[in-house]
Amino acid sequence: MKPVLKAVNVHKQFGASAVLRGVHFELERGQVHAVLGSNGAGKSTLMNIFSGILAPDCGELLLDGVPCYFADARAARREGIAMVHQELSLVPAMTVAENIFLTRWNDGWTKFVDEAAMMRAAAALLARFEIVLDPQQVVSELTRAQQQLLEIAKALSGKVRVLILDEPSANLSAAELELLYQTVRRLSLQGLAIIYITHRLRDVFEVCDALSILRDGRIQHMLPVDATSPQAVLTLLAAQLPADWVPRKHMPMQEAAPLLQLHAEDERHPALTVVPGQIVGLSGDSASALLETIFGLQPLTDYTLSLCGHAVQISHPSEAITHGLHLVPGDRRRAGLVMDLSVSENILLSLFERISSSLLIDEARGQRIVSGLLHRLGWRADDPAREARELSGGHQQKVLMARALSTEGRILLLDEPGNGMDVQAQAMLWQTVRHYAEQGNAVLMASTDAAMLAAVCDTCHVVDSNGIGPPLAAAAGQHALLGALHGTPVVTRYQ
Repeated sequence: MKPVLKAVNVHKQFGASAVLRGVHFELERGQVHAVLGSNGAGKSTLMNIFSGILAPDCGELLLDGVPCYFADARAARREGIAMVHQELSLVPAMTVAENIFLTRWNDGWTKFVDEAAMMRAAAALLARFEIVLDPQQVVSELTRAQQQLLEIAKALSGKVRVLILDEPSANLSAAELELLYQTVRRLSLQGLAIIYITHRLRDVFEVCDALSILRDGRIQHMLPVDATSPQAVLTLLAAQLPADWVPRKHMPMQEAAPLLQLHAEDERHPALTVVPGQIVGLSGDSASALLETIFGLQPLTDYTLSLCGHAVQISHPSEAITHGLHLVPGDRRRAGLVMDLSVSENILLSLFERISSSLLIDEARGQRIVSGLLHRLGWRADDPAREARELSGGHQQKVLMARALSTEGRILLLDEPGNGMDVQAQAMLWQTVRHYAEQGNAVLMASTDAAMLAAVCDTCHVVDSNGIGPPLAAAAGQHALLGALHGTPVVTRYQ
């Protein structure tokens, strides 16, 4: 059977960082193909190439055997490739129906919209895929799970032959998860080819026909789901640790008073404790959200936060910084860096009070601080005057780390810190993180990379819709961490 979508020797590089290194991939009509891999493996870049958001540096894409080139996402959409991103793209003030047909309802010859007809069309579309939503309801009133289902309906509103789902199950309840599975199966039976990005083995063995494991910019394994098992997939997912990544010998100050604790409202013992010198890993659907909650970007509802033994309420990042916390976000371009500013300016954003008096800024002092911080991170070649947008992902991460280390905080929150960095850059980063912890500070690190968590952290927790799981010693190894992340019941269920 001729693949509906095929990638041949696809390469993509950003600056000095090679993200995709000769990817070969095939997707058949009616197939649900899972793509697995840690953050930074190249999954998002490959999907963005498939959906026209990015162009490959070299290599070829074939759609039904015909070579194709997409100038942009609209060109890919016209050819029947639609992508549902994990980050929602809905307009909160509009209705369900308006979001479904946004930019697609008006054919251009009239300025008027037949709202009644649009509502009927939306209702028919939702009924067809058994998605229970009111077409007239405003999106801001929907739950996160309902918004995820709406994104899928929105993607299906046009003529689609390849549907890309990016972590579609991440925020769904058990009932909604089953509805998602039913929808995916139904679409597959109708001949739709689906790429299903996930880190949940249950997703893979419930609805997928094939799986590919992406690591370091290459497809390392591609095989039918019915020819493998969850245990075998866990083994394939486990990365070979580089020589630099060895388990920490430094022991945290276990007898010292905790720097940070989270108490569940109905539990006697804390769900999460971080002591001086400790690096704690977080993985799972809600790991990044937990960091944002601690930092004041989201409301804390199910837990009470204690810092240095005192209960605190943090409602804004400025309050978190005052309490000695600093967050290095996972989305460097959107949430971390000001892309039009230089390396130096980005680092000094949080230090202007320290390097200025009245209205004057001590530029010489600022540059000395920048040089010292970049030297600590092993950055010697690049000009600090370069704009942040010109940097590779690894160097952008170093800028954010330098800014975090410039503060006097004692708790560092890292969200996917190794994303987009090569092995050498990561090794230098982990040395810096370890040194920071050994000075009596603490680190909370969210990541999907089990190999990294096993090598860098002292203990790990799985954080999902059920809350914060029990601590698991990182010394148990990445197989144990992968098993905990993907869920032991899943492994036994599909034996």
